[in-house]
Amino acid sequence: MKLVEREHCILIENFFSSNIIAGFTKSNLDGNLPSDIYTAVSSLSEGFRVRHMRQSHSNQVNCLVGLEVSDSDGLFTKERQEAVVVKSADCLPIYFSSQELGAIGVVHMGWRSAAKGILDNINYNLKSFKVVLGVGLRRCCYRIGKEFLEYSRLTNCLQQDQEQLYFDPIKFVKEELFKKGLKSENLYDLDFCSFCSEVPAFSYRRTNADGRTLSFILRKQ
Repeated sequence: MKLVEREHCILIENFFSSNIIAGFTKSNLDGNLPSDIYTAVSSLSEGFRVRHMRQSHSNQVNCLVGLEVSDSDGLFTKERQEAVVVKSADCLPIYFSSQELGAIGVVHMGWRSAAKGILDNINYNLKSFKVVLGVGLRRCCYRIGKEFLEYSRLTNCLQQDQEQLYFDPIKFVKEELFKKGLKSENLYDLDFCSFCSEVPAFSYRRTNADGRTLSFILRKQ
């Protein structure tokens, strides 16, 4: 796996199949949909459509059939020449691709969606999928309050450092996706914290950013 920097995006290469374009926009784009995806990706593929979500930190995962915009926080498609996109500024974007099933998807996972069980609502056995964990808060910077102890889904992934609690979203995702059949060798973590890494992405916690990073995956013809 390698990352390739372009003018407006960073591409994830040599992990998904060769007909997959995946990556995330840089902070020289504000995260406007769908225009910024066309700006970032149009030189890599022609004639594709952009499918995205009205995200609300829900547990909804949809499979698109003819819709451009979905009321959900997870989106899958089997159509070619469709880019599915998630916007984030600290929440964790998760990319999915199965060459065997001809399916791609993205999930927007913040703590609210995690607590509500969004990963349970992915209607696939993940045995044939490859998954990448994108740019978002990691345990190092994911400070939370003691009210998180009330969320039973999350308690196994909370860590205490002196008086401060932290949430480990990577541990949470791994545990949940492995239960759905994902093989450990088919998961890759970019290991970019949106708060403390130098990656050109937005962080609401760090700067109260209005912009959003767009994480995208597209299956070409």
